[in-house]
Amino acid sequence: MILLAPDQIHTNLSQLNFKTPYTLHCFSSIDSTNQFLNVLPPNKQLTLCCTEEQTAGRGRFGRQWSSPFGENIYFSGRWHLATGLNKLSGLSLVIGLAIIESLKKSTINAEILIKWPNDLFWQDKKLGGILIELNSDKHNISDVTIGIGLNVNSDNRKTKLCDSPWCSLLDITGLSFDRNALIADLIVTVEHYLVQFVKTGFVAFKPAWEKVDYLNNQWITVSDPSGKLSGYAQGVNEQGLLCLKDEHETIHYVTAGEATTSSALNVRCNNCV
Repeated sequence: MILLAPDQIHTNLSQLNFKTPYTLHCFSSIDSTNQFLNVLPPNKQLTLCCTEEQTAGRGRFGRQWSSPFGENIYFSGRWHLATGLNKLSGLSLVIGLAIIESLKKSTINAEILIKWPNDLFWQDKKLGGILIELNSDKHNISDVTIGIGLNVNSDNRKTKLCDSPWCSLLDITGLSFDRNALIADLIVTVEHYLVQFVKTGFVAFKPAWEKVDYLNNQWITVSDPSGKLSGYAQGVNEQGLLCLKDEHETIHYVTAGEATTSSALNVRCNNCV
C-alpha cells in the first residue's frame, strides 16, 4: 500500500509544471475534505485537501460516502473564480470530463461515462462522484469547493462500499495505482478545465460531454425534494440542464435532482454520492 505523501504530490505537481500557488493539507483521517475547506477563512489562493479516510464523507443530499483507509481518493479543492454563481451551470459535468481526461493520461482508457449530474460509471457500476459547493461575494467572485471521490485500489471482491454496483480502477485494469500521482494530475487537469469554463461556460464542453452521456435515451426518473419527473433523457442543453422528454413529448429542463434508470436495482445506495 502506497500512502499519501504531501512531498510526493508537490514533486508530481512540479514535474507537471503546475504554476498556480496553492496550499495542500493532507490527513490520515478527517471528517470531510469539503467540510474542512469550507470552514477555512476566505483566501484567494488555491487550497487543496486530501485524506486517507473520511469519517463523515458526504455526497449530494447529505449522503454518507464510504471511505476505507488508504485505498481510494478523497480529495477537495477550493478555487477562487472570477465569475458569478449564475455562470457556473454545468460545472459538475465539466469536472467529470476533467476526471476522465486525467485518467486517460494515466493510461486508463476504459469507457468511463458521466451520469448526470455528478457520477462516474463504468459498465453500469459506479466509479466515483463529484460534490460541488458554491459561495459568492458581493463582487461576483465565487469560491467553489470541488470534492472528488474516486474508487482506486478497493477490490469489490473483498470490500463492500455500498449495496449498489460499484467498481474501482483496480477492478477495471487489474492494476494498483499510486494515488499521489493521480491526485497531482487531477489538480492540474481540473485547473485547466476551470480556466476554460470561466471563459466559455458549459457550451464549449457540450460536444465532449455528449460522447460520455450515461443516461442518453434511457427512460429515467428524476427525484428532488419537490417531487419526481419521468421521461427519456435527451442529453443536456447549453447550460448543462438535463433535457427530459415525458410521455406527452414535452421537454422539461431539469436543474438538479437524482436520476434513476428504469433498469436500476431496487436497492438504493445510501453510501454513495
